[in-house]
Amino acid sequence: MGRSAQCLGYQSRANSGYGAGYLANLPAHSVGYIEHRYLEPRRCVGRRDTRGHCVERCGVVYPAASKYGGLMLWLGAFFLVVWGGAVWFLRFYRVWLLYYLVGVVGMAYALVWVARGVFDIEPSLAYSTAWTVHSITNYIGIPTRIFERAPDVLLVLVVVQRVGETMGWTMLKIGVESSGLLELCVLVSLVWFYPGWSLSRRVGSVVFGVAASWFANVLRLLLIVVLLHTFGKNALVLAHTYAGKIFFFFLTIGLYWVLVTLPVLRDLSMKQKQAAHSP
Repeated sequence: MGRSAQCLGYQSRANSGYGAGYLANLPAHSVGYIEHRYLEPRRCVGRRDTRGHCVERCGVVYPAASKYGGLMLWLGAFFLVVWGGAVWFLRFYRVWLLYYLVGVVGMAYALVWVARGVFDIEPSLAYSTAWTVHSITNYIGIPTRIFERAPDVLLVLVVVQRVGETMGWTMLKIGVESSGLLELCVLVSLVWFYPGWSLSRRVGSVVFGVAASWFANVLRLLLIVVLLHTFGKNALVLAHTYAGKIFFFFLTIGLYWVLVTLPVLRDLSMKQKQAAHSP
């Protein structure tokens, strides 16, 4: 974190592992944040003061889908052809276990690639998560801020600071891991390729699973925000790495149980009862 990054009305600088800067529409006190990578803006529509701080919002240009053009598109098309042929072959010869494994893994990778590289839905997914958490936290009295030009940024007001410091803001960056995109793609693949289910059952399970997984991710981020606001920046690692991930893990396991495991157990139990009553 030795270089500075400027975006959306603030300038971040290295400061003991956290950032410090200013926001145009917020009090000019310390803005603490932690993120996995720096946002790299391509333009700034605002002006800068004598200290170099951006007074107005800076626009962030997200990498366009063209970065996946050329060779990446050809590789993606080749992967889809090979994967589709393998899935068809395994289904035709009724090798169900390999059919399910190859289908799920390939479809999960394909969905992530299409969602990020072709349709670029990750910013919208991140913004919907940040907006929902922002609405809930402001309703329960925890100040947060979101920005249209930075859909993956959520500012949280941290009450507890180190001794001698005042209240400050911490920036959470909602990346591919925190947006829930990976979990959504895996869940859709697990449900869609399970053999023996009708199309209507697959579609219904996918719709319910996507909505439930998105809501579970909102609850995870909400838990992180509450812990961060209550216990301060020192609780960020505990809140994100342990509490948030463990909480989301159990929610995801429960969702997989409801969507996949429980229906399979019911089907097997029904078949056993039918076999027991058959002459």
